[in-house]
Amino acid sequence: MPQFDEDLIRDHLLMLGITTNPFIIGAISLVIGMLLTLAIRSFATRFGFVAKPKIDRWHKRPTAMLGGVAIFAATTIVYFSFVPVTHDSLVVLGGSGSCFWSGSSMTSLPSGHIKSLSAN
Repeated sequence: MPQFDEDLIRDHLLMLGITTNPFIIGAISLVIGMLLTLAIRSFATRFGFVAKPKIDRWHKRPTAMLGGVAIFAATTIVYFSFVPVTHDSLVVLGGSGSCFWSGSSMTSLPSGHIKSLSAN
């Protein structure tokens, strides 16, 4: 019985038109992003991760936070669904994860610290 190389099969599937068509990949990404955003929004509302209305904010009702988590997760899922896992793809994930983490930690700092960091 012939043995199949999983990497070879994956590479052949990636070469098919459906997995290299940017419009199809974009549509898949959009659907996954929307579904994850709805799920994260429900989670955030249920567990109190909401921005309450304040004078300096535009919204009048509590607004769910953590939307960036859904977008990052959707991007990561689609990326690894269509890009072979290599050293380079892991570097891209590490870099984007680093940017995601530093962005989320910066928003949790008190506003005085952010102003003092941006003044330097």
